[in-house]
Amino acid sequence: MHNAILSGINDKNPNVRQAAAVLAGLSQEPELAGKVAKLLKDRFWQVREKAAWALGRLNNKAVVPDLMAVLGVTKAGVRKKILDTLGHVVDEEQTDKEKDDNPPVVKRAAALALARLSPETLADPLIQAFESPNENIKIAALGGLGNMRVQNAGKLILESLQNPKTKIRMAAATAAGKLKIKEAIPRLIELAEDENWGVRLEAVIALNHLKAEESFEVLCSRLKDPRSEVRRVAAMAVGNTRREEAAKLLVPLIQADQTPAVRRAAINALIGVNAVAELSRIAEALADPDEGVKGDAAKAILRLVERD
Repeated sequence: MHNAILSGINDKNPNVRQAAAVLAGLSQEPELAGKVAKLLKDRFWQVREKAAWALGRLNNKAVVPDLMAVLGVTKAGVRKKILDTLGHVVDEEQTDKEKDDNPPVVKRAAALALARLSPETLADPLIQAFESPNENIKIAALGGLGNMRVQNAGKLILESLQNPKTKIRMAAATAAGKLKIKEAIPRLIELAEDENWGVRLEAVIALNHLKAEESFEVLCSRLKDPRSEVRRVAAMAVGNTRREEAAKLLVPLIQADQTPAVRRAAINALIGVNAVAELSRIAEALADPDEGVKGDAAKAILRLVERD
């Protein structure tokens, strides 16, 4: 496969170059990194994205400067760009005006590759961003830490879960879920009942990632949340617990919830808990006025019958 990859990298067809980059990444041969790095300057952004993805898996730190070039920064200026790329917020201190031909998807792939090859290059600037008085920069930093799965950011995230600012608590809950910080479970359980529905939403999603037994009760309580967005993710989370009693809690949502997205989430969650005993209740949803609910009910019936 090695020769096929080398040939593909130089092929005239951009699809072939993309495939070659992917195969290079899967090969995990560090010596291919230099060849793949050349594709970071390819005229097609799709090829550049796959090249960045591949470099993150080739474990060759020699290409770190090439990846930083994709972000358009030197090591000294990485904080400004990484907040934008991984945190989705532009650092107000940024003054760079250089031409940038790389779309966000390519920069994100490069940033994630850097996170694998040289975590300190990105993690340290994000952690340092908390020294800024700007709330948006702190939120962006939390987003970046979660997206990059920065494991040494746990203490900072735990502290942020206590922050009086709503958006910071939301961002911290998201990061805690992505990083699966078990120490955050007690606080996330509290935040699942926060007065702000956005915080409740992110806390429930995080608890779903963590799958802690002690969170079952609060997840069930969110099935009656006044916001449909929270009820929807709570239904998914309750289903993912795989507990026998989950089915009885989910069925009422199919029958009575006013939001189609919640009814659909409940139906799909019932598949997860293998609720064969609730087939008749799910069958009632075949008469639901929403086409999406009817379709999901039909799929659920077929899948559950196959398991019976």
